[in-house]
Amino acid sequence: PPRRRGGGIPTMSVYRIDAAETSLVLSVQQGSLCLDYLGSRLPDSADLSMLPSLTAPVVPHGELDGIVPNLAFPTTAGRPTLMPALSLTRQGPALDLELVVREVDAQADELRARLIDALQDVEVDYRARFCAGDVLALDITLRNTGSEPLGVAWLASTHLPLPDHFTRAHTHSGFWANEFQHREAAIGDHLQSWESSAGRSGHNSSASIVIGTEHLSNEQGEALQLALSWSGNHRLAVGPG
Repeated sequence: PPRRRGGGIPTMSVYRIDAAETSLVLSVQQGSLCLDYLGSRLPDSADLSMLPSLTAPVVPHGELDGIVPNLAFPTTAGRPTLMPALSLTRQGPALDLELVVREVDAQADELRARLIDALQDVEVDYRARFCAGDVLALDITLRNTGSEPLGVAWLASTHLPLPDHFTRAHTHSGFWANEFQHREAAIGDHLQSWESSAGRSGHNSSASIVIGTEHLSNEQGEALQLALSWSGNHRLAVGPG
């Protein structure tokens, strides 16, 4: 069946929001919301028009498919995805979702985007903002615009493409009298996940993860820490692609 591209956003639009020492750059490419950069603050005079092309994944020689950009909120869209940010059902099998950006409101330190799939009657509100201490906060709101109930199998509160040199995942788990034990795992060729369905965070699973470079310590290396804003059932997943 024909795909559902199109909307009110130009073919390529680039947006940035800034904190004191950090910049986030998102773009709309062919209707998709893409996350192109998260790192040290870019110069105010930086020309961002080429940034989406410079940060796009490399396509190997002989690859027939086009470049799939670093999507900020990926769905299946007819393509195999290691773990989409959203998985829904409606009275049957999983929906084949293709969210298209229809509205973007970008301020100096906050961006809001509305993504829709008109055929599946689904809307997603994506909000990114910087808080005190250069902390990036991401909020995702799902809206059912159809008449039938939606089944939510998975809704990611955050989905971030990782730099290639971030190769280690650090988590904490444990049990009574051995709480908060550090665990380290290599990011390999398969999806890894850490989760809790006990209704709250506890000894066995902390709702936070640190992704970093090789030989990361308190004195060296780069790292990205993510944590949920609430304590409850959760799943943290990391993998290639």
